[in-house]
Amino acid sequence: MDIPEIHYTRSGDVAIAYQVVGEGTFDLVFVPTFANLVFPWLNRDWKAFYDRLASFTRLIMFDKRGTGLSDRPRDLGSLEARMDDIRAVLDAIGAERAVLVGAGGGGQPCAMFAATYPERTRALVLVNTPARAVKTEDYPYGLEPDAWHERLREVRQRWGERDYFEQQARLANPSADDEFVDWFVTCQRFNASPGAALNFYRVLGETDLRDVFASVSVPTLVLHGPAQRDEMLDVARRVLNARSVALPADTLIETFGDIARETRAFVEGAQPDRIPDSVSPRFCSRTSSAPRSEQPRSATGHGEICSPVITRMCDETSRASGGRRSTPRATASSAASTVPHARWRVHGRS
Repeated sequence: MDIPEIHYTRSGDVAIAYQVVGEGTFDLVFVPTFANLVFPWLNRDWKAFYDRLASFTRLIMFDKRGTGLSDRPRDLGSLEARMDDIRAVLDAIGAERAVLVGAGGGGQPCAMFAATYPERTRALVLVNTPARAVKTEDYPYGLEPDAWHERLREVRQRWGERDYFEQQARLANPSADDEFVDWFVTCQRFNASPGAALNFYRVLGETDLRDVFASVSVPTLVLHGPAQRDEMLDVARRVLNARSVALPADTLIETFGDIARETRAFVEGAQPDRIPDSVSPRFCSRTSSAPRSEQPRSATGHGEICSPVITRMCDETSRASGGRRSTPRATASSAASTVPHARWRVHGRS
């Protein structure tokens, strides 16, 4: 099976691996929770999903810092620094504006980018990306702090072991067979080392997007499965004028078709040439009308690469030099923030 060429660019001192596929009418960046640019192409359901996105977009994918084929710095940096990986990739390929689709933890840098660079964000699509992964006194969703620490302990002690990844594989794919499990175990081992995985999930749990969501002003689609309905409707209420659509299942493998179709319909039906300065604090919610038969389903399918860790949790920077952009804060303290709307244009594709 052919794997698209892998390229590198730099976000500050960090080398970021990326791929570009397709020649569609607009640019789309897809960011999963945890991934590797090679292995999804070796799974027929992930490949079918990517091929479908690439049929109507120029599909852009990258391995986030600390994962996959990108550099693995000991310190992942702030959300602003991680968001800057998107900026670096867009600049490298000459993309002026893009649709950002973030799944699970991948929605964190996408939301920050949309809040910071609205003029470069055609639309934002969040798939099961809550404001926080851990409960606080003023945030009722996610895991209790003690349960979150137990998850981190499990990652530290068991990451890389076959039985641990087998459990994740069956969470990612309810129909997983031996072929899928073998593929998944190998994929996870190449996604991150035990230390890198622990660092990634520790940062994910410390991130708070509530102020970031309040600063997003671009067209936003919130997609959610049944298990995360309440916390994702909370996201839709926080993002001005967001649209919420319920997916028929919780895993990516069961909703690939829905995600691609809803994203295309939303973007093509939105007003991409207008950059909103303010929008009304309303959102609409509906259920995806897609027949289940349209979803890619097979025994060798795949839910999000590494999202089973996130599923269990739910069920129980700017540039290094020059051209910096002020960003909304995304911290555990959820401090207040503002987003400037100065225009910044680059040459290339819109």
